[in-house]
Amino acid sequence: MTSLAVFRTVEAQLLALYPPPEAAEIAFWLIEFYTKLNKTAIFLDKKLPLFDEKAFENTLKRLLAFEPIQYVLGEAYFFGRKFKVNSHVLIPRPETELLVEMVIKDYKNAENLQILDIGTGSGCIPISLALEMPQHTFTAWDISPEALQVAQENAKILQARVIFEEKNILDYPIVEQKFDILVSNPPYVVDFEKVEMRKNVLDYEPHLALFVPDHDPFLFYKHILNFTSKHLALGGRFYLEINERYGKNLQKMFENNGFTNVQIGTDWAGKNRFVIGRKNLY
Repeated sequence: MTSLAVFRTVEAQLLALYPPPEAAEIAFWLIEFYTKLNKTAIFLDKKLPLFDEKAFENTLKRLLAFEPIQYVLGEAYFFGRKFKVNSHVLIPRPETELLVEMVIKDYKNAENLQILDIGTGSGCIPISLALEMPQHTFTAWDISPEALQVAQENAKILQARVIFEEKNILDYPIVEQKFDILVSNPPYVVDFEKVEMRKNVLDYEPHLALFVPDHDPFLFYKHILNFTSKHLALGGRFYLEINERYGKNLQKMFENNGFTNVQIGTDWAGKNRFVIGRKNLY
């Protein structure tokens, strides 16, 4: 069987689970992982090299059980780099790359800032920022020791300087230092939204990093606000990824607590996806 024929066969099976563009991308990714043939080579119907067909078939079975390909292959791409992932961390999303881009745009030419990422997961945010802006100092927190192990491995592989610490923002962590920038993509999916979620997310990604109770959708943002009020330097800024349902509420919450220039940012689909603001200089 030729590479293009294999692609068509895999794509046809995945179309039962995923829309056409996504099914095609997963099929390309799977074939490239095992055969090292890229998308162009597959389209040109290049001859398949020898590869582990049994492992390929086993992987395809896992994909057809709706397991995300990132977990099956143990890797995900974020900001142009490959990160290790497993079921202890969320799969990095393209939308979060916009958060990274905003920080880089604002602080690429600044010097020696203290930057904190809360709920780091795979470490994709602070590692990407550290590699783009190595002049700053980066600290990243997570409640999960398993997630921190993944993040530390990614930092070592990608040679990024990030300080990882096991801390829970809900426990009011006490720290002495002030941070110039706070970044976070905290849990923000409310429980009632589970019915809208796809099986590959709901059944496989860590609920600890995804969900908040219906009665308290701002759980993590309230604690981030409290921490930021005390530990963000004067003139410092925060960059938060949010649930699109609650952009205006979160904007008001920060404005009512003394933060200025609080803005809502949108993702590629035009959905409210970020809240950004500054701490007053007085």
